[in-house]
Amino acid sequence: MTAIAFDNTIFGKFNGTGASAQTAKQDHLAGGVGASRAMAKTDLGRVTPLKDRFNAAAALTGLPPALLAAIASRESRCGNVLDPSGNGDGGHAFGIMQVDRRSHPVIDGEPDPKSQAHIDQASRIMADCVKAMAARFPAAAPERQLQAALAAYNCGSGGVASPDKADAVTTGHDYSNDVWERGRFYAEDWS
Repeated sequence: MTAIAFDNTIFGKFNGTGASAQTAKQDHLAGGVGASRAMAKTDLGRVTPLKDRFNAAAALTGLPPALLAAIASRESRCGNVLDPSGNGDGGHAFGIMQVDRRSHPVIDGEPDPKSQAHIDQASRIMADCVKAMAARFPAAAPERQLQAALAAYNCGSGGVASPDKADAVTTGHDYSNDVWERGRFYAEDWS
């Protein structure tokens, strides 16, 4: 499907700043890389049973499976904060990776918020963000294009002015840096 091909080793090529104090507050943490790692660890029990699904979506899209798990951790605490119908964001988004109904009129995988169809759809959306950021920032290193794509997954491609300012308008002003560090945590023991 894709011309992109990343695996979990990409996390060794860039160091994010981690979660902002605003994001970390949900777990009574101060912020930074340690907070991102702690939140990822809290979600590990929900991520681990879904590794095969993240691996399948990664094979489909060329994205690192640990990154997909990290998106699920950030978006919904891998399902822990969804309503009984699998919705979040005031009913505007569905599933563990929070596909937004306002941007995507067809939502795959309903009613199972952890379904392979949902994870695949969200992963294809992320892959589209990677392509958009690679086209917008062709001189940026691939890991920085991927980091910018994370921001675009959250705020839309138009909200990303550059990889260095990727989180200027993301939720918590830290989305790409937090997800990156959660992904690094998951990648350390991904098998």
